[in-house]
Amino acid sequence: MPAVQPELSGFARPAQSNSRRPTHSVEIKKEWDGDWQPMPYLECIECIDCAAPGRPKATFRWVYGVIKREDQTEIGTFNPRDYLLDQFVRVRVQAQATEEGDFDNTPFTVWVGFIADIGTASIGAGPGSSVDDSETADTGDQLLIAYGLVHLLDKIPISGAYAKGPDFQMDADSDPGYFQIDKSLTFNEHLIVGLSDIGNRSIDKVTRANDVDAESDNPPMAYVFADDGDWPAARPIWSVRDIVDYLLTFHAPDSIQWSVSTPDPDPLDAIKLPRVDLSRLSIFAALNELIDRRRGLGWSLIVHDADEDSETGADTVELQVFTLIDVDVAFEDGLLPANTPTDLDIGGLYHLVRAVRFDRDTITRVGKIRVIGEPIVACFTVSFADGTLEAVWKADEEEDYESVAGPDAHAIDQGRLADKFEHVYLSYRIRPGWNWNAGDGENGTQRNANPGIKLDGTLDLPGEGAQEATDQDPSAPPIRDWGHTLLRSIPLFKDETRLDGEPEFREPIVFIKEKKKDSSGAMQTRWRPIHKVVDPADVAGHVRLLDREFGFKIEMSPNHLMGKGHFDGQSETQPKYDYMDIVATVAARTDTRLAVEVDVAGVTGPAASRVKEIHVGDAEMWYVLPNAVLDVNPANLAPIRATPIPPQPNYFGQGLLARDDSKRLRQIAATAKAWYGRIHSCLSLELADVIQWPIGAMVGKATDGPTSRDVNSPVTEVTWRLDEATTTVRTGFGELDFVWSHRHTRALT
Repeated sequence: MPAVQPELSGFARPAQSNSRRPTHSVEIKKEWDGDWQPMPYLECIECIDCAAPGRPKATFRWVYGVIKREDQTEIGTFNPRDYLLDQFVRVRVQAQATEEGDFDNTPFTVWVGFIADIGTASIGAGPGSSVDDSETADTGDQLLIAYGLVHLLDKIPISGAYAKGPDFQMDADSDPGYFQIDKSLTFNEHLIVGLSDIGNRSIDKVTRANDVDAESDNPPMAYVFADDGDWPAARPIWSVRDIVDYLLTFHAPDSIQWSVSTPDPDPLDAIKLPRVDLSRLSIFAALNELIDRRRGLGWSLIVHDADEDSETGADTVELQVFTLIDVDVAFEDGLLPANTPTDLDIGGLYHLVRAVRFDRDTITRVGKIRVIGEPIVACFTVSFADGTLEAVWKADEEEDYESVAGPDAHAIDQGRLADKFEHVYLSYRIRPGWNWNAGDGENGTQRNANPGIKLDGTLDLPGEGAQEATDQDPSAPPIRDWGHTLLRSIPLFKDETRLDGEPEFREPIVFIKEKKKDSSGAMQTRWRPIHKVVDPADVAGHVRLLDREFGFKIEMSPNHLMGKGHFDGQSETQPKYDYMDIVATVAARTDTRLAVEVDVAGVTGPAASRVKEIHVGDAEMWYVLPNAVLDVNPANLAPIRATPIPPQPNYFGQGLLARDDSKRLRQIAATAKAWYGRIHSCLSLELADVIQWPIGAMVGKATDGPTSRDVNSPVTEVTWRLDEATTTVRTGFGELDFVWSHRHTRALT
């Protein structure tokens, strides 16, 4: 890596190379598109530039009263400068050292912001400026506090939204292609990570239309909210880069020309977050949430002066994004690019170094990283035929139900409506002690519904399972045989062909099998979802899950409609279905979590035994067992079993993976491994000069002669004391949050 040589590299640029103090000038303007006006004798004491979420700040001093200025030959009266409040301010420095050691008086800008506070300290009346001193004038100091332009973004709430309607013509002269609404919208509201790639972004960008942009050769463009494309595949998803461009284009002050710069490849473009609700946040807070340092990303604002950049012809503001990791982190389909480190040669700075400090931390180093998601969801079919279902009611309860007495059949049936009989013939549960082997509902081959997880997060399917329901598969992970309940949804969409609306998960399905004659008179087995009616003679029932049992209830009245072959009591209604013929497709969470585990190379000592656990609250794996009954073919009323059907295209081994977030966990693990495998230090370096030092620049090693220290952290703050002609550079790092998505994704419950 190249060593930092301030007078040569451009990484740091000194304003002087000897004891001569550089001069600086302060300029102001009321409007951003106005011209900078010099403000003589307004002294900048200190200015601070920093990365978000910090806020750049500057302090100025104005001395007023009857004063003979250092460059004047006569005494003059200088009044307070209260009118400077809310004006933009710029600090420029001259006396820049060149490579030859002489001075280049071309000024360069070190800080831009706006004045937000003025404090006045009056020391009373002083002599007037007249010759006979017959007049008096107030004398004192004014302390002016200015903030960087990020403070403007912090005072603007994200209110309303910009959307494209179906009747808008993007190329019409009178139509901007979008409209503004008062309601705030949620980015990617229907996106379900790993399952439903449904966005709410327009296909094309629109051009912002206002008076400022009318004369621009390069007006800002961004995507807007829209309902473009067929559901679900053609509805574009907002990336973080798209959202950032949208905020700067439509919500940031339109008097300022904004731009965004990112590393290559753009990490913001690769991040797509579900359900990003930025309503009621300021633009600054929203940017901090989107470009979060805990995800390995940082940002700051850079002002490009029209005086230094002739291409734009105007002062522009660039949002600069940088990464906090000094090595590339490769994912399966992307890359978090390294922030290329530069070594710092402290010894080469010679007499400029006034103080240097390193704060080194190894407590964050770990030997192993485990990224943990949610327990696996297994979707499977159970039945009496497989030996996996049993009745909840007891034999004596069934006998009591049959033997209810009364004057007639109607009165007897009314007596059977008592609460104590509500489960008879209707409530079922998975057999206690079940070994999680499930089949096809017809006593076919059983396979294990309790898969394991390999270290890389992929599914570890055991053997096909024992043929006897009482046998335990020794290769399956351990699991409780108590305390489970069924989920209220199964991991499949209700309707995969509809053109609009948010996808809905299917409820658990109970099928009833009946023997009926076909058109030729031959007997056939007819399957029917019990909540649907195929012919007028059918009776529909409603499936309700039990809150405290690993089972479900079929709501049907009277109960003994499900008691064919079992019920033999007096009633107005005869039994119609045999509960022994029901087949149920349900879902439950196992005791094994989706997880990825990696070892961090090169870590020794106490750190090698430390484990960093990162919990990703919305990372899921949904596994549908092969031969699980998912529906009935309306043509022949035969069961439709698990196959790779859209929008779940991933067919894994013997079963169907309806959702697999293991890739996300591997991404997080790779980022964490790159971070925790390095030694990080915070560097504080004070130099006796005014030096430009870019925020976000990664410092690799700091050397001083034979001594070398690992820093591996980016510059997060630069402080210039212009009254002392010093520059203090600070690098920093913090604990990263490696969970790359909001916890707002929909989960099965």
